[in-house]
Amino acid sequence: MMELQVYQKLLEANTNQLLQLTANTSGFERKESEDESWNVTQILEHCLILEGRVHKILLKANGKFAETPEIFGLEKQRKYAATAPLKKVKSPEFALPDGSHGTKEEILQKIKINRENLMAAIENGEIIIDLRTALHPFFGEITMSDWLHLLITHTERHMIQLQEILSDQQNL
Repeated sequence: MMELQVYQKLLEANTNQLLQLTANTSGFERKESEDESWNVTQILEHCLILEGRVHKILLKANGKFAETPEIFGLEKQRKYAATAPLKKVKSPEFALPDGSHGTKEEILQKIKINRENLMAAIENGEIIIDLRTALHPFFGEITMSDWLHLLITHTERHMIQLQEILSDQQNL
């Protein structure tokens, strides 16, 4: 099983990277070459919405069980996340940003609080990280541990996009 302290450190580092990356942005920057692209705040809002959904999934895993604690694991998901920004992946309708979650700063604060609440729910036993699985639309049935890794790798994927946007802005 995944070591809780290891995951907690990974999640904290991931959160801090996201906060640092977006600290000095207006939130309105977007990829200049793509009219349909999301701006910084919309990407963050998408991450917030998705993380809320993952938290709910972790609370209500189905009765199926995997044979191993991880089906995909962190490194396999990271490999996908590192190459996925090169491929345009359509977001599920429920995770589309609509501007209803606040400003860039408010969204970042909500992400930070949600992640703290997630760790508290795991520590107090409200969320159990075991061999239960839940259906992911791309990966299929994945374990609770895989879902936790997904929070990190999904954010890493979008941090790559944010870095590209911010790099484009600096070159203008």
